[in-house]
Amino acid sequence: MTTYDQLKEFFTQPIAASFVAGGAAGAVSRTVVSPLERLKILYQVQSVGRNEYKLPVWSALKKMWAEEGWRGLMVGNGTNCIRIVPYNAIQYCSFTFYKSVSSRSRILCK
Repeated sequence: MTTYDQLKEFFTQPIAASFVAGGAAGAVSRTVVSPLERLKILYQVQSVGRNEYKLPVWSALKKMWAEEGWRGLMVGNGTNCIRIVPYNAIQYCSFTFYKSVSSRSRILCK
């Protein structure tokens, strides 16, 4: 059996597949929301008397894009992903595990 076949067999297991899917879902969700998270932080840390980011959300996002480009929108996303990917992976994996345990116990109780 080749390494590819072993990996394929491993990832077709429901718990391993849900672990990987959970991690990927967490990374995608945080990456999509990353510009809004960064804008929220800019709004929060803006000091009194500065009006640089006293703009509506869409205008502030356009300003971030114009001044910093794609990189400016994604600042802090890597750290956020490092935090959320393991959390979501374990959460999805646990859900699948307990679902399978629950369904087995129902069968045994009948």
